Amino acid sequence: MDPQQQASYAEAMLDRPSPATRSSMVIRVLGGTVSQTTTSADWSDSAVAAWVAFQVHSGVEFIFIVNGNDSPESQRAFYDRWVAAGAHFSFIEMMNEYYLRKYLDGDTTEPDVTMAVSPDDYVTAIVPAYGAVFADTGLPIFIILAPAGETPALQMQYEQWNATVIAALAAHSGAPIGVTLHLYSRDSSFDYDQIDRIRARLPAGTPIAVTESGILDPTVMASDGYPDAAYDHLLAIYTHLQPGDYLLDQVLYKNGSGWQPADLHADFSGVTPKGERVLDFFETNVR
Repeated sequence: MDPQQQASYAEAMLDRPSPATRSSMVIRVLGGTVSQTTTSADWSDSAVAAWVAFQVHSGVEFIFIVNGNDSPESQRAFYDRWVAAGAHFSFIEMMNEYYLRKYLDGDTTEPDVTMAVSPDDYVTAIVPAYGAVFADTGLPIFIILAPAGETPALQMQYEQWNATVIAALAAHSGAPIGVTLHLYSRDSSFDYDQIDRIRARLPAGTPIAVTESGILDPTVMASDGYPDAAYDHLLAIYTHLQPGDYLLDQVLYKNGSGWQPADLHADFSGVTPKGERVLDFFETNVR
């Protein structure tokens, strides 16, 4: 997806906020779903260098998201490659959306699925294996929680995932661990209070990283009010967060047809209408 253009657009975008605001910002540089199909071989030295130069220029932090379809040792080597190039990271995120049905069923027709992953597999085998190779980095590990389900069946599925992960978290001692949530609004009834309900179940002081959030309501996305709706969604989430939590907008960049839901796009030579409002949000609220 043209990493050089991504980094160039992002650099210009983040020249606008103050250095203090930028120092509080993070980019999930390896992406979400695509992170589970990407290995070190997919990143050229020049692509890594472009993002590291952006980080040096802007002062923002990165998040390293682990690909569970690659070996722990290979993922650690990939991380070390970034660090050797000069990158630094805020935390290690343990995979992407493993609570989805495709992972639970091991649906290998999906490019980001290579095996079935149960909640027990995740907490007893996967996280310990990958966490061990990153332990000496000293970085916090963030593990996956599921959002509220949109149907009773999904809610049951997601609750089974969360119950298992939260029980393992409560029994954990050692390196700091946080949790991730992905919060997408698909209609006007989005449940923002789920953040508070999750927090009440976690060990005291556990940070919550909303590593993806956005508006996916087709009617809203097709309207002129979409940029403002994106702002309002971020703000509604933000009111439920506490110091030490993270809030990320999604998507940073697209280069295909149509700019929604990206903040950066070639059609605008950088910042999109939604991106303008996302900038407004972070400039107004980030502390």
